[in-house]
Amino acid sequence: MMIAVLGTDGVGKSTVINAIKLVLDDATHGALEIKHLRPGLLPPLARLKGKQAVQIGPVLDPHGSTPSGTLGSLFRLAYLMLDYVLGYWLVLRPKIAKSPMVILFDRYCYDMALDPRRFRISLPVGLVRGFIRLAPKPDIIICLYGNPAVIAARKKELPLEEVKRQTEALLAFAKQEPNAVLVSTEGTIEQARDDVLMALQNFCERRAKSCLQRED
Repeated sequence: MMIAVLGTDGVGKSTVINAIKLVLDDATHGALEIKHLRPGLLPPLARLKGKQAVQIGPVLDPHGSTPSGTLGSLFRLAYLMLDYVLGYWLVLRPKIAKSPMVILFDRYCYDMALDPRRFRISLPVGLVRGFIRLAPKPDIIICLYGNPAVIAARKKELPLEEVKRQTEALLAFAKQEPNAVLVSTEGTIEQARDDVLMALQNFCERRAKSCLQRED
């Protein structure tokens, strides 16, 4: 199974992922691998420019860098998408085929359309979405959302208006994406954790039922 967890900064992605990790680790006997944003087959773009230090951990100023021009944005988009395609078929898919496991992504390529400024991409959203369709689709996409005012107050990385915009974009994405499941983080972490785990359980039950029907 391949899972992606989406949501704006401050919505609680890391907290929810850490909460479900304990359960998934136990359920899969350790066959769980967590990836941040992309497979990571290709090196970070900063390293291609000769920078030795690559930021690790939370991004404190996701919109701090100036977006690239059209050609630079196209290169960034194509490079990242190449990592999704090659990384899946050359790294992730062989692992899944060799031994059943769960690959969990903290963010995924959909973030490039939901928050292009984070990736220094300045291209029409339709073009970005066209590239994104090339990426292998996760089995289930967990879309975490909450009250934008509460989220913006919790973390100061983005202004309230941007948090509102991203939240609305995520809700719209979830409505049109069949594999997406909306999960609110406005309650307790235990509630959000249980909602995510229930969504995963429902998916597994549907897939098992579909397999049985094909065998019949």
